[in-house]
Amino acid sequence: MKTVYLTNDQEAQQAICELQPKLKLCLDTETTGLQAGIAKIRLLQVCEADPTVEDRTVYVFDLFKLDVSE
Repeated sequence: MKTVYLTNDQEAQQAICELQPKLKLCLDTETTGLQAGIAKIRLLQVCEADPTVEDRTVYVFDLFKLDVSE
């Protein structure tokens, strides 16, 4: 498994383009706390969910460093 930590918008856009044609994705989040009303999503991890893919890439989007206003 390969992990790619994304901290700039250009890298994030490239990862999104690579993930877009995938039929099924795995998604995980890390937050700043456990209270839904005040916690913020800090990290978003996304990878392909195809069980036949052995050497998958996990993209870790650092939402505190990316422009996520859109």
